[in-house]
Amino acid sequence: MHKLRKGEKKRIASKKINYLFKLALKTHDKSLAINAIKTAKKLSTKFRVQISKNLKRKYCKHCHIVFNSANNVRVRIKKNLVEYCCLNCNKRSRFPFTKERLIKSQ
Repeated sequence: MHKLRKGEKKRIASKKINYLFKLALKTHDKSLAINAIKTAKKLSTKFRVQISKNLKRKYCKHCHIVFNSANNVRVRIKKNLVEYCCLNCNKRSRFPFTKERLIKSQ
């Protein structure tokens, strides 16, 4: 059996990461979702694969819980930021509001 090249390892790791995020978003079991997200983050750091922006914004970076629209997250829009407040651990994540930047640059 031959060894896998670096590019092949990264491709397999990114597929596993996407699968784990889909699993975490679909399941209703909290502990399974948290473990899937933790595993995906470990894979991304080990193989140096970036997690896409839209997947990063779907979970809390502090307690690793998946955000549901009304159950465990509060979304606020402030000036140039979108602020997600996790209702599980009360931590806040802030992201730039990209639509507004695009309008200003044109």
